[in-house]
Amino acid sequence: MKRSLAGALLAMVVVLCLAGAAASVLPKKAASSLEKKYPGWREMKPTEFGEDVTKSVRLHFGKSAVPQRIQGDLDGNKKPDFALLIRKSNEVKLVVLRQLPRDKWDICELYMCTYTGGLQGGMSRYTFYITLRRPGAIAYWQEGKGKSGQLKLRNEAIELNDYGRASMLYYWNGKGFSKVQTGD
Repeated sequence: MKRSLAGALLAMVVVLCLAGAAASVLPKKAASSLEKKYPGWREMKPTEFGEDVTKSVRLHFGKSAVPQRIQGDLDGNKKPDFALLIRKSNEVKLVVLRQLPRDKWDICELYMCTYTGGLQGGMSRYTFYITLRRPGAIAYWQEGKGKSGQLKLRNEAIELNDYGRASMLYYWNGKGFSKVQTGD
């Protein structure tokens, strides 16, 4: 009896772990929409980031966390959305795939950068990454006003972090994405 109960519990744990891992996989229709809008672009790989970046992301956000993809309800419609760092040659973009009714996907480009002559500072890997920010109060820097402010996030949001640069937070304002600087 004890062995069968232990076996059943182990099977449940394995199923739950696999379900959690599968939840971060980009759905086929979302991937198809992304390829259609950005032909030739691909999601960045964890190996393209500095080892310290990947280790830091996994330490703070879980062993299965990756620096190039997050999943959350970014627009408050109770459907899973994705934010990805995609790359083509020396260009990198931060895009959001918002799940709409009837399994349709809206793709928003939030950030784009181009690296010329190699990566910045002679680094061999990218030093930026994205993380999921939970709803709640956040402090941010008001650009142009020279002072800080406070914002209450109603939904999960995307934080673009970069070693040695300001962190930017992209959040849904009810009609589209807005951004604020959250770190220096």
